[in-house]
Amino acid sequence: MIKLPPQEDARFRRIGDQVIEAKLKELEDKKLPARAVYRQMKALSEKHARTSRNFWQ
Repeated sequence: MIKLPPQEDARFRRIGDQVIEAKLKELEDKKLPARAVYRQMKALSEKHARTSRNFWQ
């Protein structure tokens, strides 16, 4: 796994957040429930994070 310095990590996360927001807006403009689905996916990911193995483990 690659560990970025805190400043670079924050930069990547900011850019990622901007990309996510743009995509959510694009899908919502098409009258799709993108934000609700995204929130649900995040909640499920957080709920199962401790008990699930992933690529990084």
